[in-house]
Amino acid sequence: MEKEIFIEEKSRFCHINSTIKWDYAKDFLLALCNVDSGYYMYSMENSNKTKDKVYPERIFAYEFYHQYGKRMEQRRDFYEGKYLNGEQTKNRHVDNYIGDYTPDLILHKKLDGMPPESQLWLCEIKMMESNDPLSDIEKFGKMKNLQFDDFVFLYAGSTLENLLLKVYNKLRNGRIYKKKDGNRICICSYFEENNKLLVECHRLNELVDMIGEIGINIIKRKVKIQRVSKQMK
Repeated sequence: MEKEIFIEEKSRFCHINSTIKWDYAKDFLLALCNVDSGYYMYSMENSNKTKDKVYPERIFAYEFYHQYGKRMEQRRDFYEGKYLNGEQTKNRHVDNYIGDYTPDLILHKKLDGMPPESQLWLCEIKMMESNDPLSDIEKFGKMKNLQFDDFVFLYAGSTLENLLLKVYNKLRNGRIYKKKDGNRICICSYFEENNKLLVECHRLNELVDMIGEIGINIIKRKVKIQRVSKQMK
């Protein structure tokens, strides 16, 4: 799915590039389109009277929660018996070997109990300032016994290209990806200067292929630099 939509109440365009088929994709992406740019980053004066950029992860998460809740209200029949919760602990009641985890957002069918058929999606959020944006995806491996249908990583304020460059070595070394884990989704959202929001949505196995292309290009660049360097000597 690649399309541009106009968010009337926000008076702006939102461009969505998504390659996934997911029951909740439309609501997730449209809720994201309704989060204003001020929730991604703002400036705050520090003690030196200069401005610091602030990337408010929790504030962003609350606003996204609010916007997704509005989508749920508009589709009450579809979401009947389903609950959206923030930072709810999912713990060792599922498995004696799993610790306590509090995902940023979860959509599930029951507030109590942990039957697999009730666990719909789990979302971890990171802002663009994070030096280790995929640390939360590494958590997904530990949380797989929670048996959610999908694990979503939302990287707010960054392009997909920037995300791929940051995690090149981790994905290349296979630290966070196994071929059987096809239920992991990565979403990047960022504002361009014209206030247009761009959203890119892919499954993790697709990103691994993209990482491979980045690796090939990096190696080619290094070889080219070495050849030029030798010629100059």
